[in-house]
Amino acid sequence: MANLARMGNEENIVFIDRTFTTNSRKALLLAEAGKDSGSDVFEALNEGLFRAYFSEGKNIGDVAVLRKIAEETGVPGETVDRAWSDPRYQERLKRQHEAASRVGVTGIPTFIIGNKWILEGAVPVDMLRKVAQEVDDVS
Repeated sequence: MANLARMGNEENIVFIDRTFTTNSRKALLLAEAGKDSGSDVFEALNEGLFRAYFSEGKNIGDVAVLRKIAEETGVPGETVDRAWSDPRYQERLKRQHEAASRVGVTGIPTFIIGNKWILEGAVPVDMLRKVAQEVDDVS
C-alpha cells in the first residue's frame, strides 16, 4: 500500500486502506454497457468507479452504489438496467476473461504493450512510458 500511495501522490490520487473485498462483476457489466454511451461517458464512469472504490472506500458490488455512480457520471438509467439484464454484456466479459487467460493475465490492471511486454499491477506512469517507447523503437 505504501508504494501505491506514493504513486497516487504523484498523480494526485488518494488511496485509502481497503477494509473489504467486493465482487466487481456488476461494476464490470456496467462499464461494458457504459461503452455504448460514448467514450466521454465511459471514461467518466470508469473514473467514478475507480474513485469510489480506491479513494472513497465504497462497495462497487452494491447495486445502489453503482446506480449513484452511473447517475453522477452521465450514464442513462436505461443503460444501467440493460447492463445487468442484456446477455451481450455478459458475453463480452466472458470473451475478455478467456482472452486474458490465454495470454497469462493473472491480475488487474494489466498492460499488454506490443507482443512482448505484460505489466501487471499498479505500475508508475514513467514505467509505462518507458516500455511503450522501447516497443516503439523496436517497431
